[in-house]
Amino acid sequence: MPLLPFGTEFARKWSNLYDIQVTEGYRDPIIVTEFMHRFYVQEGNKRVSVLKFLDAPTVSAKVTRLYPGTWDSVESRLYGEFCAFWRVCPLYEIEFSREGSYETLAKMLGQNLIEKWPQKKVDYLRHTFLLFKRAYLRAGGDHLDITPADAMLVYLNVYNQDRLLDTPTDIVVNRLCKIWRELVIAGKNDEDKVDLVEAPSVDEEKAPAKSTSGVLNFFMGKTVYSAANPLRIAFIHEFPCATSSWDSLHDQGRQYLDEHFDGIVRTEAFEDCHDPDMFYAAVETAVKHGANAIFSTSHRLMEYTLRAAVEYPRVRFLNCSIGLPHQSVRSYFGKMYEAKFLLGALAASMADNHRIGYHASVFASGALSEINAFAIGASLLDPRAQVILTWGDVPAGGLAEAMCREGVSVMTGADMSKSLEDPTAYGLHRLVDGKVTGIAMPVWNWGRYYELIVRSLL
Repeated sequence: MPLLPFGTEFARKWSNLYDIQVTEGYRDPIIVTEFMHRFYVQEGNKRVSVLKFLDAPTVSAKVTRLYPGTWDSVESRLYGEFCAFWRVCPLYEIEFSREGSYETLAKMLGQNLIEKWPQKKVDYLRHTFLLFKRAYLRAGGDHLDITPADAMLVYLNVYNQDRLLDTPTDIVVNRLCKIWRELVIAGKNDEDKVDLVEAPSVDEEKAPAKSTSGVLNFFMGKTVYSAANPLRIAFIHEFPCATSSWDSLHDQGRQYLDEHFDGIVRTEAFEDCHDPDMFYAAVETAVKHGANAIFSTSHRLMEYTLRAAVEYPRVRFLNCSIGLPHQSVRSYFGKMYEAKFLLGALAASMADNHRIGYHASVFASGALSEINAFAIGASLLDPRAQVILTWGDVPAGGLAEAMCREGVSVMTGADMSKSLEDPTAYGLHRLVDGKVTGIAMPVWNWGRYYELIVRSLL
């Protein structure tokens, strides 16, 4: 719409409204209709124009909300989540483009989407968001395919230990530049976030254990490692290896690297780093020791790993997890679902009453795929098979009592034992004469796995 001349009626009214706003402010709210988080002004267009000209962050309005006729689309479900959020925290400014984001934000602030939030918490979120939005736009966020609220969630996921209101804007802008790749990937579809690599990118026959220098490496700028200039890798474990079989197996893989690469690769381990302070101290020590790559061996360490990767962009960070895509951290995991498929088929062939027990200790994306694969394998041999699923720690009384309670004769439990427990009490079991007898179990060979990863780094 072209600008109207100064002498027109519209220009006079606009100027009068401008004078009122800068001298005393508007008293009457505008009237709007809201549908799917979009506002349609019925009365007050000129006031909105003046406020936008003055960069006012909010507009006082009387809002009539219209709900969609159906809730079966992604957009309508997302709007339903916003409505649930608005009932407990009436802020129109917070708009997400991903399902589940409102609940995630509420958990970050120690709240939920059921009980009304304290007014102090609402005010804190409003001021925090407005501060972040200004910094986000200053950093060039309007060029990204995400909303400011999406970006704030990514920011808080990395810098969750600091209050945004206590952080200078210049520091927030600088941090946004550091996590820019994370902001970019947040705007991608789920199927575009992950590149699945099922085989190492190097030809094993052309990548011997001993590194050789060459003209190609020189021109590509790739570091040539040798016994005098080794590839240094740090492993950060969540718990002590003496008490955690998971961490112990990873550490055996680390020791395998030291032995296999004959001095070209040197590793060090940091144990019991489940606390953030201990984790960041381990990373700082590893970097001081010249670490080229850092492996964190638990999915629960991904949050700390991401922040460390942002702070040390020249170090390669890898995390043992699945379903946690980040641009700054590479993740790795085994195809355990293939082994679970075979265990399911074996369990169905040995079950007496078509009932099979399955105990999962961790609720994660990988665990779900393993359960599904186990059930598919069981149904392949016995279409009438039923999989009885339990979650959490090993039930009180042990595996045998749990099997009897569920009326099953075959059950699969943890993939590995803790060092202080019976080493046979894991994997696929059968109950015979009141005793648990081991049948089969998946085996992790982390030494070979880490060898393939490290060859791609050499």
